[in-house]
Amino acid sequence: MAIVVKSKKIKEEIVDETGKVLGYISYNPEDTSTYTKLTNILDNLVQISDEMKSLKTIKKIPEDELIDIEDFEKYREDFNRMSISLNKCEEKIGKVKENIDLIFGKGTSEIIMEGSNDVDMLVPLIEEVLPKFKSARESKVNKYLSNQQIEQLDVME
Repeated sequence: MAIVVKSKKIKEEIVDETGKVLGYISYNPEDTSTYTKLTNILDNLVQISDEMKSLKTIKKIPEDELIDIEDFEKYREDFNRMSISLNKCEEKIGKVKENIDLIFGKGTSEIIMEGSNDVDMLVPLIEEVLPKFKSARESKVNKYLSNQQIEQLDVME
């Protein structure tokens, strides 16, 4: 007798604006490890957004005041704060890419982000998969939770 294994993975193409297939993703939205990684991605994206918003509080440095190296000294604190924020973003983006590749397949982040660190390029992927993860969670997990618990745990909305 043979054991028949049924895959629960969803397989989808990644296409560019012209419809050219760039690659494929494969994932199981019912896998708790996958769900955990997706929530980590969303958390990191929120943290990146918050960090980018904090950059707006750094005062605008007039270009005409930056003529020689001594002029940069006047704005050292602003440059340091900017550097710290950007480094935090880079670290979080690295974690996002790592989790994307773990969930959807090695190289997926490279295909979708085209080698950049522009997290806005992830929006189509996130918008495509979130409903599938939410549906899988509702059918598997929510039947064991009260409505109040569901509302408290719902990071996807």
